[in-house]
Amino acid sequence: MKKAASVLAAAGGLLLAGSGAGLAAPPASCAGKFVGTWTYPGGTTRVNRDGTANPKCPMCVAAQTWTCSGNIYVITGPTSYTATLSGDGRRLVGSTGIVATRVGGAAPTARAPAGGRETPGTTAAARTPKSGAQPAAPGDRAQSGALASD
Repeated sequence: MKKAASVLAAAGGLLLAGSGAGLAAPPASCAGKFVGTWTYPGGTTRVNRDGTANPKCPMCVAAQTWTCSGNIYVITGPTSYTATLSGDGRRLVGSTGIVATRVGGAAPTARAPAGGRETPGTTAAARTPKSGAQPAAPGDRAQSGALASD
């Protein structure tokens, strides 16, 4: 049981840290890459553009802070953690080895050419409906499911 609590605390720490005074928003050059909802073993965290994050897990502090530099997500508090964003913008791999998966908010997408045809780099997230929309048609590579909005 103690080990499970440690793993859960580490999972919460992947995306979260103690809140700090004098909060500054993360740099605009990278903040959009991380804003959204992320799930990881033991919880879910909403990462906000203003530098706050709101975790939902048994051992997490309800309000946290974060920043970024390029594809690196940095959280600080009683301890510090970093996570690296995957090339497709859908996963964060933490310094502790825990992986968080984007479940809401938009991942970076490739632009379709003027003819409207999909390019190999276009992500399923670009075609996934928002909450309340109809699921993807059979054969469509988009994943169905509700997404949180920013």
